[in-house]
Amino acid sequence: SSRLEAADLRRAPPSPPLRARARARTSALVRARSRASARAMVQVLPFPAWPSPNILGASAQPSRPRAAAGPAGRVDDMRPCQGGCGLAAAPGSDRWGVPFDTCCRGCATGRGHEDTCAGFPLPPAMDDEALAMAMQVAELEGQHQAQTAGFRAERHARAEAASVSDQLWGDLPSRVAEGAQGPPAWRRAGFFLLPCCFVPCTSAAGRRAWRTFLLSWSVTIALAQVVILVVAIQLHGGFVGVEQNPSIGPHYHALDAMGAKNVAKILHGGEWWRILTPMLLHGGVMHLVGNLLVQLRTAAVLELLWGHSAWLLVYVVSGAYATLASCVVLPKQLGVGSSGSLCGLIGAWLSFTLITWNQTLPYDIKARDQQVVSIIFSILMIIGLSFMPMLDFAAHIGGLISGASLAMAVFAGRLQHRGTRWATRCLGVVICGGLIIGTLLLLLYNTEVDDRLFHLCVPSDCK
Repeated sequence: SSRLEAADLRRAPPSPPLRARARARTSALVRARSRASARAMVQVLPFPAWPSPNILGASAQPSRPRAAAGPAGRVDDMRPCQGGCGLAAAPGSDRWGVPFDTCCRGCATGRGHEDTCAGFPLPPAMDDEALAMAMQVAELEGQHQAQTAGFRAERHARAEAASVSDQLWGDLPSRVAEGAQGPPAWRRAGFFLLPCCFVPCTSAAGRRAWRTFLLSWSVTIALAQVVILVVAIQLHGGFVGVEQNPSIGPHYHALDAMGAKNVAKILHGGEWWRILTPMLLHGGVMHLVGNLLVQLRTAAVLELLWGHSAWLLVYVVSGAYATLASCVVLPKQLGVGSSGSLCGLIGAWLSFTLITWNQTLPYDIKARDQQVVSIIFSILMIIGLSFMPMLDFAAHIGGLISGASLAMAVFAGRLQHRGTRWATRCLGVVICGGLIIGTLLLLLYNTEVDDRLFHLCVPSDCK
């Protein structure tokens, strides 16, 4: 029998290289698996018998020819291997155009499958009932996969919610002991309020965040405000009682000597520099700490987002207009504090968010909506608290309006449509310029001055 088999092999025409055939079978397998239809995966067409010689040397047996209309490798055109191994015959044909009827050369000669054989099982023929059952199973598997994907997305959303991130300071550094649960609630709350206390300088990202923070205008102005308050306390008798200054600081009349808002000295004394100096002064330690928490937390992030020049412009112009508005509405009171500038930054933040509304990435839309809600809530809270005793509501509201209108002119270039860009910029210039000019005219021609503001002094220094 071995002699007859050798003679049969000598009579067989040469076959193509095994590597090319394996590559062809692999391509056919990929194309077949890409068809997701359940019917195509389970249906076998009843081809008629067709005699053809076995080009690899196996005995000639009836085989099923390939469909002439379909491309090579389609699932509908698969034929069983004539070696009886249960796999599909290799797709394609030899150099004479005769279709292959075995999966590999080893199966044709009876030596078993070769290492390069890339054949795949031939799906069995099914009746209509079995086909319907297979389609239902495929549908249930698809629903299960979709449900699993939903569970994974939910776990991913929970993991993102558990993590805390900041645009300036990055992500909250995690600890090994915390595991997959993430940082505890007290660390997340602390990072949200004071992220600088949780970011060390040992990593490159931490050093970069600290460098950006320390070189910002927010920190520079904050240092100047701290120094000025210390100087005011040292030069004017130190701290006074809480009944005279609830903010824990010097006497209020000492702030007048440092440059507080004084309408009498601005109009009749020519001290117009008092329009700018109140934003560097504070009534006491509590007043300073409250403003610095906002300035070093929220304002520092806005400076990183907007750039140093735009941030400084909004800060100074909003603070100056807040002083003008306070001079017109409350001309008989002294005024200090950077709250007008901070309110201007919050108003500009709202305008900036609305201008860049359509430039948000899809996975940031939820964060953007939450940000808008928090901004509006902060504005409403500022307006409500501004009418409490010892708070300058005119400076707060004036800073909000001037900051929002100035941001329309500053950030209009971020709009994509040219007409909308110029319309927004012109509207912002008109509103902000109109506010400044109108308030200045009211201050010059319609403001009554209290002459007692010319003779303010600290009680220990009064003669």
